[in-house]
Amino acid sequence: MPIVLEKVSESSGMTIKAENFRLRWPLRLQLEGVTVLTAPADTMATLRQASLEVMATPLLAMDVRAHGSLDDVLYKMGTPDSAIYLNARINSFNLAPASYNLRTGHVQISDATVNGADIDLIINPDDTQKADSVSEPLNMLIEAKKIALTNVHYRMKMQPTIDSIDAHIPSARLEDGLIDLANSKIDGRLLQVDSIDVCYMFPPATDSIAQDSAVIEPDSISKPWQINAGTLALSANKAVYAMTGATPQPGLDLNYIQVSDVYVRIDSFYNCGTTIKVPLTTLKASERSGVKLSADGTFEMDSSAMYARNFNIETIFSKIKLDAVMGLGNFSSPQGIPLTAKLDAKIGAHDIDLLYPSLKPVLEPLPTYNDIVLSADVSGTSEHLNINKLQVSLPECITLAANGSMSGISKPDNMNARVSLHGSITQPAPLKPLLAQLSPNMALSIPKMELNGMVLMNRGVINGNLQATTESGDIALDAMWNGRLTNYNLDLKANTFPINAFLPDAGLGHLTATATVNGHGFNPQQKSTHIDADVTIVELPFKQHTLKDVRMWARLNSGNADAGIVSFNTYADFDVTVSGNLDSLLYNLDIDGDIRRLDLKKLGLSETDNGGSLSMGGHVTMHPDKQNYDANIKITAVDWVLGNTELSTPEITTHFTSTDSTVTATIDNETLAARFDAA
Repeated sequence: MPIVLEKVSESSGMTIKAENFRLRWPLRLQLEGVTVLTAPADTMATLRQASLEVMATPLLAMDVRAHGSLDDVLYKMGTPDSAIYLNARINSFNLAPASYNLRTGHVQISDATVNGADIDLIINPDDTQKADSVSEPLNMLIEAKKIALTNVHYRMKMQPTIDSIDAHIPSARLEDGLIDLANSKIDGRLLQVDSIDVCYMFPPATDSIAQDSAVIEPDSISKPWQINAGTLALSANKAVYAMTGATPQPGLDLNYIQVSDVYVRIDSFYNCGTTIKVPLTTLKASERSGVKLSADGTFEMDSSAMYARNFNIETIFSKIKLDAVMGLGNFSSPQGIPLTAKLDAKIGAHDIDLLYPSLKPVLEPLPTYNDIVLSADVSGTSEHLNINKLQVSLPECITLAANGSMSGISKPDNMNARVSLHGSITQPAPLKPLLAQLSPNMALSIPKMELNGMVLMNRGVINGNLQATTESGDIALDAMWNGRLTNYNLDLKANTFPINAFLPDAGLGHLTATATVNGHGFNPQQKSTHIDADVTIVELPFKQHTLKDVRMWARLNSGNADAGIVSFNTYADFDVTVSGNLDSLLYNLDIDGDIRRLDLKKLGLSETDNGGSLSMGGHVTMHPDKQNYDANIKITAVDWVLGNTELSTPEITTHFTSTDSTVTATIDNETLAARFDAA
């Protein structure tokens, strides 16, 4: 039959060769060693053996009914640098009785099996792509009772988004499938893929990937495809989703996600145009970090939004329930996009250890019998969000909550917000091991406490207040920050606030005090910077005594500085002031002090006698940029006891000067003159 192949080659423009061609009565065709080449020679198909039997009688009614098999099939299209390159090798293909009605375009497949396949697909960027006009739909209906795949190895590359996909598919089957080309419809009762191993590698992010690709508009609008699937089921031994070149880090690494023992089932899948419905019946997987996950819920999308409905996510130690809606569009548009979410979660400490092992040293002291409870309820848009509820708690220990509203979110300088803050520490004991770990060299503690506050934002101006109330006292803070003008103020009031409940070994008691700070800027070298700060300690038990009416202040205005401290307590009776000018290149400061009585032993700051009285005065010049310092200090009426030594002298004069390379110091009194030089 070589003449038959020659005629087919001439009519199709392809080169067709066969080592053996047999046609037996009535229509039994056997081929061996077949090669097919297209005219440009960029597409090739070969097969070792083919057997096909066609029923003769139905052909009279234009109905092709046949069954057969193909062995060792190779199909190659393009080259690795073509826009599309496909290289597929199939070990065997078996087709049970099937039919194709040439009049109606109706194809019926009872059973088809592909056993053993190796497929390579490369899709390269094509800048010359243009939209094709929409053609009339083909009047064809394809029905498949069963199609099975076994032992398939599939590889794919599609730059710049997919570095590689490598999948081994031991078994897959489609049952009761339908493709209606005339009505753009696909149906399937079951698509099941079993025990696959897949690795998806994506390239590192680059500017080229981030750029928006051009939108190709067709000449006319075609009817969208409608896809229905009764059941989609997939199981996987191992699946990897990772960035090329990434080294997996301990815990959950979003650049290297690896799961095993995967099972996914979706019932009643639907897609038509922009409308998608994915009812996830079951999702089970074990993540590389050690977390074993199960989930169910429904994902939906239409032309305006995406929806997550009744999602339940569980591990051995945690439970998460989520309902959410996110609109489609521009997040930063003036009206924003719709956003709503309701979240209730209980997160087990063991899951946090597995997912984020770097946090284990911090969280290890916390009790593992208590879950971290999260609850959120937000609604509105990406530009105006209502925080109906936002709460995190460690039950029977600590609770923190917020509610309010935010607008203008995409532009922080123009954002407005009003958020209330609430919190309580009902049982501090579980937090003590954590505090000990955070501060190993200083004892820290936390008492039972209530927290209440408010944050107000208005176009770059932030106002806030916070009040902490304990069983024995409270502290209140009001503050303002203007990011546009770098203005700020702070007002703090403490009423018998128990410092000893936070610093048990510091010797401090219940603080009653006030503090105010008003200012503009922070750089003291700039003339525009001004600061006005006052602190008054009304009462503070310290060691064996109580300090009262201690006042401290600091002023800076147009480079002129003034700061000081005044105390009229029995064992701390003194005042010290510093004043001068802070020029951008040179600081000139005058120091004046009068220590009428200071007894460090009585105050509990020294174990031995250390105290007395003196007066001081002097001048300090500093040139910070050149590291030049010069100080002249005169100390008079010195009467001091240090241990077993008594020092009494009418006057001590000191001089200190230094540059970036030398240091000189001198000290003079009635009986001593000393000089120290270093270079």
